[in-house]
Amino acid sequence: MGSEARIIIFSVNSDVVEKFNSVLSSIYSTELVPSPVELENIFKTNHPDLVIIDSNFELCVKLKSIKDVDSIVILTMPSDNDFDINEILKSKADSYIEYPFPKNELLSNINFLLDERKQKKHFSQILNVTKESEQKYKRLFQLSPDGVGYHVGGKIGFINDAGIKILGAKSFEEIFGKYLLDFVHPFDKDFVFEKTKNRPKDRPLYIEARIVTLDSQTKYVDIVSTPFLLGGVNAVQFILRDITEKKLNELNLIESKLRLEFVQTIAKLGYWEFDTRNNKLIWSKDIYKMFGLSEKDFQPNLKNFLNLIYPDDRKVFHQALDASLSGITFLNIEHRIIKTDGQIIYVNQRGAVSYDEKGNIVKFSGSVQDITDRKLMENALRESQSKLSGIINSAMDAVITVDDKQNIILFNSTAEKMFRCSADEVLDKPLDRFIPERFRNIHQKYVEKFGKTGVSMRTMGAINPISGLRADGEEFPIEASVSQVEVSGQKLFTVIIRDVTGKKKADDELKNSREQLRELTAHLQNVQEEERSAIAREIHDELGQVLTSLKMNLTFIDKKLTGDEVRINPDDLHSEITGMKSVIDKSVKRLRKIITELRPEVLDQLGLISALEWQTNEFKTKSGIDCKLLNYIGDSEVNKNISIAVYRIFQEALTNVMRHSKATKVEIKIAKTNNHLELEIFDNGVGFEQEKNKSKTFCVLGMRERAIILGGDFKIENIKPSGTKVSVHIPLEII
Repeated sequence: MGSEARIIIFSVNSDVVEKFNSVLSSIYSTELVPSPVELENIFKTNHPDLVIIDSNFELCVKLKSIKDVDSIVILTMPSDNDFDINEILKSKADSYIEYPFPKNELLSNINFLLDERKQKKHFSQILNVTKESEQKYKRLFQLSPDGVGYHVGGKIGFINDAGIKILGAKSFEEIFGKYLLDFVHPFDKDFVFEKTKNRPKDRPLYIEARIVTLDSQTKYVDIVSTPFLLGGVNAVQFILRDITEKKLNELNLIESKLRLEFVQTIAKLGYWEFDTRNNKLIWSKDIYKMFGLSEKDFQPNLKNFLNLIYPDDRKVFHQALDASLSGITFLNIEHRIIKTDGQIIYVNQRGAVSYDEKGNIVKFSGSVQDITDRKLMENALRESQSKLSGIINSAMDAVITVDDKQNIILFNSTAEKMFRCSADEVLDKPLDRFIPERFRNIHQKYVEKFGKTGVSMRTMGAINPISGLRADGEEFPIEASVSQVEVSGQKLFTVIIRDVTGKKKADDELKNSREQLRELTAHLQNVQEEERSAIAREIHDELGQVLTSLKMNLTFIDKKLTGDEVRINPDDLHSEITGMKSVIDKSVKRLRKIITELRPEVLDQLGLISALEWQTNEFKTKSGIDCKLLNYIGDSEVNKNISIAVYRIFQEALTNVMRHSKATKVEIKIAKTNNHLELEIFDNGVGFEQEKNKSKTFCVLGMRERAIILGGDFKIENIKPSGTKVSVHIPLEII
């Protein structure tokens, strides 16, 4: 049995249990459980490290819902059956593995989960300890000129401002949770590790070593560390003292050879020294290796070294070198070197001059450090930022970022177009300029409240609509979502804005259209009832009178035939029958008139054109208005549904002309263009004013709907000098 981790295995399939146990028992402490009830009891009381169960989602949910137990649960799923990944997610299982399984995959999965659990526990322990002592240490050590702090398990839990500065950080957050050993120079790590490992338990440990700071500087420090108990947890208090300047002074007092050996052995930095009197340049072995040169083949002198510098960097290096040699400043420059194999590396050169007792320059010495990796990372970061900037500027929505004072620090190109101003005009300016004045106080309170919630993202205007304000003063509706993030202790808010002017207009038009359709439906129902009433009156008045008259005639004939008169006068009977025929003929004509008004027979029998011609003549007769039909399609047959729709639109248009237009002349054109039927009706009346006549508007809506149903369109417009034009276009092939 290898690991201390305790694993419980449960499955109704004994083969599965045996397979898991055979793989895991040699590595972990395994226990086989025969029933779910026993598994639950063990889970609650003993808190095993990991539990493997079969695909029992209900049991998994029950186990994961037990409070104060952080045991890992893995589901086993048969690979020969389809299973729903959503069910696994709902079960809250930490992971799953298909059975049968590869041994390596199982062990890798379990090791990862156990390590992750261990790390979480360890970090939680560190965090709790940190919270207990943070204030105590801050008050005690904040004023110390040395770096003072403590670590638990090697991870830094607290360090004062002086320590933050020594480690090359700007804030405590950059250092918290990092291993102190990670700051030790790579060449000193083994030394420091061994010293720490064999440290005395009863007294402080003193170490002198180099560190590499977060800003890539190499420093010499004295480290004093003392173990202590912090809230019941083993911790180590440490003191860092920056002795870099002291070390450099020491190096200046050592002879050239000893200094070179010392730097090569201790500093592991490329060290150089230039003897200004003899014009002699000395390099450490590290520089030869760094530049890919051979000590035998390369003669180090200023001329040869300058030839190694990348051509574009030589002028800047000369300027820095001259300034250093003149005593104006220390040498501190980054430049590129071309190695013998053509590879280009980045280096950082640092140096200073030394003077004799008369103030004359004796030598110029310093170090060189390969910073290629750092430069590549910086370039990658710049490239990433450039890509991010490209994505933001190509976004279809406006993206604006403001600081905690609501001043704009990012304004993408879509925002420039949306608010009609350039980014240069608004950067570092308040966001208020793009918020209508009546909403500014509300917006300020909303952002302050949102900043306190800790929520990373929220949609604005989800309940009440919000508005934006363009640079020219135009107000427009928007949808927006806001997110917050903290960078270097400063809270930044990013809002993504979408102009919904078109959407709102479409919504309003849709709402208006629905309202019109509701009114049109109600109107059509009223018209239908009025038509029914009119038909009922026609039938009652006309047919009622006819039937009454016929009844009277028949009664008269009956009396004649059944009365006491011996002789019946044929003339009387003939007269009555003739009168009855006349009444019936009139009734038939009236009935045909009613039927024709409802639907003219000519439309079904002779087609659309004949029906339009008949309706034109009827209109002329009833209204007395001059009306002319121009037929450009001849006797072409038209689909029945199209014929009915066009006829009803035509009929309704002429009715509107007769009722409202006060026209004296009407011209109708019917033609066929690009497989579309076109109907145009012109009149020379007073024109069309929708708002003044509700019933007329309903008529227009009715005509428009008939055209739209058939995939066509309808338009009514005023024409000059006076009059109205109705246009209908309907595809001859109905979709």
